[in-house]
Amino acid sequence: MSAPKQRVRLFAAGQAMFRLVRADKGYGGPYGQNRMPAKWMCIDCGRIIDGTDDAPDTRFNKWSGKHDNQCARNGHAPCAHCGKKLPRLNDGCPRAHNWRTCPGKAEDSRMVAQHTRPGHQPRVNP
Repeated sequence: MSAPKQRVRLFAAGQAMFRLVRADKGYGGPYGQNRMPAKWMCIDCGRIIDGTDDAPDTRFNKWSGKHDNQCARNGHAPCAHCGKKLPRLNDGCPRAHNWRTCPGKAEDSRMVAQHTRPGHQPRVNP
């Protein structure tokens, strides 16, 4: 007899979708003092955050009107050089990888600032 198929648990928070990677394990460690919360992964960029079995820890701050998690707050945009999805900056601009880690960037684009590409909209203070 085979084991029952596990359901994929999804949770939409703000502008991101999260998937449950590991369930809550309570307390663990050598003396039971370490909390081992559930792990949730962003479907777009792969960022892993903690949470409960029901939802990831993407608190909505009622005073600022925004989520505390970067993925849920700003959404995602592809890197201009390699195309991998990354969380947007706080002003809504697309992010780019570091020149050492991005496969699409050369050493020539190492010193190019984030907001100097043509067609960039001016920054808006949140």
